[in-house]
Amino acid sequence: MTNVLEACYKSNVSRFLDLNSSTGYPDKPYAITEDEYFDGEPFISYYNYGWMRRYREKLMEHTSHLTDMHIGIARATAIFGPHDNFNLETCHVVPALIKRHLSGENPFNVWGSPDVVRDFLYVKDVVNGALLILENGESMRPYNLGYGSGVTIGDIVDTILKVTENTPEVIWDNSKPTTIPFRAVSTERIQSELGFKPTYSFEEGMRETINWYIKNKM
Repeated sequence: MTNVLEACYKSNVSRFLDLNSSTGYPDKPYAITEDEYFDGEPFISYYNYGWMRRYREKLMEHTSHLTDMHIGIARATAIFGPHDNFNLETCHVVPALIKRHLSGENPFNVWGSPDVVRDFLYVKDVVNGALLILENGESMRPYNLGYGSGVTIGDIVDTILKVTENTPEVIWDNSKPTTIPFRAVSTERIQSELGFKPTYSFEEGMRETINWYIKNKM
């Protein structure tokens, strides 16, 4: 990050956008606001990664004190969509479940509990929101970039089965590890100040993602 910021400064880049992460937030059982980013420690499963995400914002704050560069900060929630990482050794929950289901698993074994909550935003909406922040957002003012409502892991599984029209037996394995049980962010700031509104529902985004995977990965 330091090298990137220095290169931008030396190249006279006037506007810079950082797509940061909601993993820097502490563990709260509600939709957390931008002002709470540094209140307490990140969730233990995200501890190292979360602190690195916080540190990069401090690097940008330092840069903003020394330059006139306009720095946009987008704190994104869980992103999914075409061209995602579908490697089961390294990918996140949505591509992992899509790949495993389309490989024909039956019964379909899902780790953890169906009531774990995340905020998922389709990649095309992420791009649109990021451009709004870059073009119209206040420099060094963070904006949560999310859908604005939670989706459970159970909802993900149900949506995959609905879109693929294939309904194997689903078995939930609570003995397997999961991360934070609830993560949601408030999107009031980006909605009220920049007029951001997602254009894709979760199901619409999943349908495009699954169709892309079938055409390009199977």
